[in-house]
Amino acid sequence: MKRILYLIGALAAITLGYLLLRKNINTTAAAGLRDFAIEKPEAVDRIFLSLTGTQKFVLMEKDKDGKWTVQGPDKNPLPADPSNIDMLLNFVMKKLEVKFPVSDSAVEPISRLLFLKSTKAEFYLNGKLHKTIFVGGPTPNSLGTYMFMKEVDRPCVMHVPGFDGYLTPYFSVNLSDWRSKTVMQVPPEKVKSVQVSWNETPEMGWKIVRNSDQDIKLFDISGHELNAPRNLLRATTAMMEDIRMEGVPNISKARMDTVLRGKPFYSLMVEDVDGTKHSIELFRIPVSNETYSPEDRDGNARLFEIEYFWARIDGRPELVQMQDAVMRNRMKRITDFQAQP
Repeated sequence: MKRILYLIGALAAITLGYLLLRKNINTTAAAGLRDFAIEKPEAVDRIFLSLTGTQKFVLMEKDKDGKWTVQGPDKNPLPADPSNIDMLLNFVMKKLEVKFPVSDSAVEPISRLLFLKSTKAEFYLNGKLHKTIFVGGPTPNSLGTYMFMKEVDRPCVMHVPGFDGYLTPYFSVNLSDWRSKTVMQVPPEKVKSVQVSWNETPEMGWKIVRNSDQDIKLFDISGHELNAPRNLLRATTAMMEDIRMEGVPNISKARMDTVLRGKPFYSLMVEDVDGTKHSIELFRIPVSNETYSPEDRDGNARLFEIEYFWARIDGRPELVQMQDAVMRNRMKRITDFQAQP
């Protein structure tokens, strides 16, 4: 009987200790379990992320149609990747919980680390600042993330229940992590014309003019209409709906400017029914020490990469990187249409 009473007493003590710990987490002495979270992420229409001690930042804004744009220090708004923003808002901020407040002995060193290096995350709801969080690095076991809000008296270790990892990467201030990878998105029914130019072999250029699916024609660079299968022309215009880049190349601004001053070897121009023009210009990438195969099948040295290109999108003063696998079918020459039966 005494053994049973002892076990009951021990169990009661453990339960009381657990309840007291949970109560301590949910007091203003540190932070409530959900104080850092955003309960209505769908109402967020502005996110500002800045790296302390630097000029690096990203600003994301949602328009009245629900479309997001992102810009960095150059203040050039670009289409944002909605899936990455959704991950930040609905996976992280909506589920964010306090794992535990840091101990008294850790308050000063952790606060110092957050002061020296952290990401300041500001979230706006309906145009008004709703929450400001300072996001630090991972805990030693990488299963939690140090964060702080001015409304609480100490940093806390934060986590998303069910997720084993730290959350710092979700608050990146790198523009390339937030911008959309889509560089052209013109649905087939919106295409008015598609024009391709080969600057080194101009005679290989062509233009498709589409008035309707039934009234679609192919012209050479001199404006002469050519015979071509209507299905092939329609298939070519359909390829303008979803063209994606691989990413942004890690090259200096000086080198980028040098490339942009040159002539692209290939240019794609699409005009939609609203009169808006969309363009992709491709530049060859010289081989380097990182080139996977610097020689062709005959053993001759390659001068340029064959799997990747640099590209200028819509005339913007920057380069992105495109895969040959993405562009190959869109890089037709006039002879590709003429070769059809």
